[in-house]
Amino acid sequence: MTSEGWGRRSFLKVTGGAALAASFGTWAFRSRAGMRPAEASFGFLTDTFLSPPGEGKDAGKMGGGLMYGHALTLAQDVVSAMAEKDPGLGFIVHGGGFSRPAPFGTNPAPPAGDLISSSSLEIICPGAGKGLESWSKGGVTFIRLAEEKECPRRVPSRLYNREAQLAGLEEVLADATDSLVVIVSRPPLIEVDKAKGFAADDRDALLDIFRRHPQVSLVLSGKALANGAGRIPGGPLNLVTCSTAAYPCGARTVSVASRDGEVTARSDFVQSRRQDLVEESFHNGGPPKPLANLGERADRRLVLTGSGEIEAIVSGPGPNLAPFWRERDEVTLAVASDTHLCLDRFVDEDESKNYELIGHFPEEGSKMILEDVIDQIVSGRHRVEFYDEVFLSSPSAEANYVEAPVDALLFCGDLTEHGEEDEALLFRSYLQGLPGRVREKTLVTVGNHDAKGTFAENGPASSSAPISNFYEGFGPRDGKVDYVQRLTDWLTLVVLDSTIPTHSNLGFSQDKIDWLEDVLSSREGEAVLIASHHPIYPLSIVPPLMNAYLKSRYHFTRKRSAARMQLQRLFARHGNVKAVISGHYHGVVVDAFKKASTFGAASDDGSTVHFQVPCTIEYPNGYRVFKARREGNKASLEYFTAYTREAELRARSSRATIFKVLGTRPSPGGRYLREPDRAGRDGIFEARLAMPDPYDLSDLNVRGFKDGTAMGGKGKGGKANIRGLIEFTL
Repeated sequence: MTSEGWGRRSFLKVTGGAALAASFGTWAFRSRAGMRPAEASFGFLTDTFLSPPGEGKDAGKMGGGLMYGHALTLAQDVVSAMAEKDPGLGFIVHGGGFSRPAPFGTNPAPPAGDLISSSSLEIICPGAGKGLESWSKGGVTFIRLAEEKECPRRVPSRLYNREAQLAGLEEVLADATDSLVVIVSRPPLIEVDKAKGFAADDRDALLDIFRRHPQVSLVLSGKALANGAGRIPGGPLNLVTCSTAAYPCGARTVSVASRDGEVTARSDFVQSRRQDLVEESFHNGGPPKPLANLGERADRRLVLTGSGEIEAIVSGPGPNLAPFWRERDEVTLAVASDTHLCLDRFVDEDESKNYELIGHFPEEGSKMILEDVIDQIVSGRHRVEFYDEVFLSSPSAEANYVEAPVDALLFCGDLTEHGEEDEALLFRSYLQGLPGRVREKTLVTVGNHDAKGTFAENGPASSSAPISNFYEGFGPRDGKVDYVQRLTDWLTLVVLDSTIPTHSNLGFSQDKIDWLEDVLSSREGEAVLIASHHPIYPLSIVPPLMNAYLKSRYHFTRKRSAARMQLQRLFARHGNVKAVISGHYHGVVVDAFKKASTFGAASDDGSTVHFQVPCTIEYPNGYRVFKARREGNKASLEYFTAYTREAELRARSSRATIFKVLGTRPSPGGRYLREPDRAGRDGIFEARLAMPDPYDLSDLNVRGFKDGTAMGGKGKGGKANIRGLIEFTL
């Protein structure tokens, strides 16, 4: 498989041996009887490339994806993340590539102390070019090999003072015959992504020594700027670790132990939590296409046991909420998004002017519309008449509504405007005030507006625990906002937290993507709906109100998004992902995206359908209703869009300055007026599903408030947009 990006899931080649494939084979690992008990848990990071502090535009300079201007920030965050993820770590080993030499006449790179002092753990930084070094921790002997110089990743490395190091290596190993030995070497002994390790004669000399000393169990390397793993034939396992300063911006935690003559090793990849910088590195660094291989688990998290078995560590499907219903063939789900509940005291003068410009409502309006939407959902009677002129002529007319009792309710992010605790308390009070039958089946995810303010007072939050704890009981739990809710025995909803606090960038950590892969694998034979605030797929139509905003946000306009690419490929490989639901764009669009056969999709349903949920607080002030049905192994998902009954507020929003300037205020088209009574009370549900919004785009100057029709109705996926009903096989 190839793609437009690459990373730690890259293709692996082991020179003279076998590759460690995604399926993880069985390995004949050589253990040594009589090896004394030893155990060490530590972190391993490499190629931090700490760089001279830049000024102005130079602060963010990058080369090959390396975040030179943010290298120290990334390294410090990865070190902190390792300690947080594994409290049992005893120390951290730095594998080399510590700093980037300063160009002549510029400031020197940050000293080692800047990184070391930021960690509560001991960071061992062996000296570059100072020859062989060894030390002992937890009964484990560590030996560090020195390069002659830090060569480019595609140039073979040479041992510094070769003969002296080889002799010293023999001497240390002769004194450690009963000790578990870990080798630290920046150049790898295997080839990863065509990056060069040691020169052939140096490599052969090292392997000859390692084969004669089977206590050498593990080699830790860097330099490749990617992850890799491979067993040296007749020798140790070589783990290659990516740089902290280039995508995927991470390091490893490692646990090794020898007991009863058996050696066990475990390694977990730890990625930077600064997903904004991770995504920026992926986009701007532009790894070459031939090296691309996203969306496959390979060597990131693995276990090596004494018997030689290597296996992936499966994350498990938690938090996995109990099913709403054990057996049920029909479920109706309402989804509202971007409620932006606002309190006036947090709105300054400039923000108030912006609200008037874009038709956004502060406190009074946001409360009124949210209350109206909730009332419609609770009553199961939904306004589907799009035109306010028609609706106001007879607000209670049955033809303006669809009767569809709702079984479950999801709020799809941007619950509040500023993320302040008082706004969140108010929103939560609305949830708690729902009737019991609805409250027990109400879920939330969060958006970029929620993950700021009170919940990210000190910048990008390192944990989602505060906001998860706040909304516990409505989906989030155990400190996570990602969760699995089985609606019934054949239909699962997976809710993803897509936010990077204080940023509006789309952000999915590698751990989250791997967790999701485990969830999808455990749900084969079911239909899976994915919900996140930020769109995972691009939209064929974007509301004009959002165009200028979106052009300034790279996760919308840039094609190279690691998170999007990996998720899209993941969904393409899993036939059970039937639909993806998102908000954030404040529009109403449905697009279908093909599951390319090259990704191994085993399904007769050739696409994943992406539903955009409109904003309640800005025009068109609506929400969506989905009805899922099952008959045997066949199922369907019907949908329609409903609108607030607060027609005066809605009209005020549509008359906002920006809509007037862009010429997007709709008016009833002739085709609609000729067929106002085409569906009676008994058939209106199906009729509205056949045309979710009762107008045709060709009759109106509207962009972004319509299901379908962009690119001749084919959307970005090249398939006609699906309107009203999708059918699939379980």
